Amino acid sequence: MKIRTVLSGMGFADRAEQVISTMSGGEKTRLKLCRLLLEEPELLLLDEPTNHLDTATLFWLEDYLKTYRGAILAVSPDRYFLDSLAGKIFELENKKIDTFRGNYSKYKVLKAEKYERALKEYERQQEEIASLKDYVARNIVRATTAKSAQSRVKKLESMELLEKPLPPPRPPKFSFETAERSEERALTAENLRLAAGEKALAENISFEVRRGEKIAVVGENGAGKSTLMRALLRAGAGVKFGRFNKIGYYDQENADLDPAETVLGALWHKHPYLTQTQARAMLARAKLTEEDMEKRVSALSGGERAKLALVLLEAQRANFLLLDEPTNHLDLQARESLEEALKAFDGTLLFVSHDRYFIQSVAGKIFELSGGRLTVFPCSYEEYTAQKRAVRQAEEEADRAEKAQARTQQKQASYRSRADRAEEAKKKQLIRETENAISAAEEEAEALSAEIAKPE
Repeated sequence: MKIRTVLSGMGFADRAEQVISTMSGGEKTRLKLCRLLLEEPELLLLDEPTNHLDTATLFWLEDYLKTYRGAILAVSPDRYFLDSLAGKIFELENKKIDTFRGNYSKYKVLKAEKYERALKEYERQQEEIASLKDYVARNIVRATTAKSAQSRVKKLESMELLEKPLPPPRPPKFSFETAERSEERALTAENLRLAAGEKALAENISFEVRRGEKIAVVGENGAGKSTLMRALLRAGAGVKFGRFNKIGYYDQENADLDPAETVLGALWHKHPYLTQTQARAMLARAKLTEEDMEKRVSALSGGERAKLALVLLEAQRANFLLLDEPTNHLDLQARESLEEALKAFDGTLLFVSHDRYFIQSVAGKIFELSGGRLTVFPCSYEEYTAQKRAVRQAEEEADRAEKAQARTQQKQASYRSRADRAEEAKKKQLIRETENAISAAEEEAEALSAEIAKPE
């Protein structure tokens, strides 16, 4: 029963007999997590456990881990996951580990307070040192004050000097400015068909996007989210962008980056009008260093490639952004910086993301792709998830009620069956007793007849 619960929650409800070698890398990762959960160790070590999980599975995993009786130590860039589960945060920074009690949101507040407190203590000590040194300099040579000056020298010598606290690392900066304003109806899609090869993913997809809307596309893995973004980008039959729209597209695979180009060359190749100063400044704001700018794109890490792709997108000055998993490979600081930039963006935004914190922060409307169709939720992500949880709870309650009713009916059927058997046994017993009575009466009748037949 427990095995089926975990497999079902992790998306393997109808795949218990599937051969593991036929699974994708993401599916194998999820299966390993299933096995780990079923082993129930005293300590769970989880390295980015939310990777490759769709939204429904993420919520199931969080609910499951909330009731887990062992300890959990997790590395994760999923802030929603950390806010939901973490009771303590270990921060590794400047070759030191600091501990903060609370979830991720609490950690951010405590970290800022700790830095401000340490800075004030350092500044207070520096003021005290300056004051003591000044007194010593003015009074050490005077006979009347030399003794008090000497005591201050001793105080300076015995003082435990505080190190100036290092400021938090400067986050990357992104800025998406528009060159012009599009018309009010930014995009209309009618009767789109989404397919992966011969396999149909969704039919009759229709929706409208107004200028300035920020919309997240959500759904299970394989529902067709990225396929929808590519279909819109092709602007084929059924897709109509409004006038004066300039489209900017972010591909989660960064496939349009030439691996042989340098970072600086990749930016200039796409946007040759930029001066060297402008190009370097844009890359530097994204935390790509002078050394990074001379690297080949093929030598960049996933996070560096993502930052370069975002800088290229910035330079387009597009007023309609189509973003496919823009937070992939970005660290927490970069994700938060991207959030702020997109919230300030005055154009239209349609994006796919598994980062629930990012969706909650940016999106004002939700498009859900599920079961081969698209449903529009004109609300925030928090309201959307509340509605989905309510529906899921109602379905679970209905399922429990149905199972309870089935058990009751089974018991009643079983009870009636026992009652019927008892009644049948009672009838058989009555028949036997009646037959025995008849036999006894017949014997008695024969005996009486024989008596009557005697001459005497």
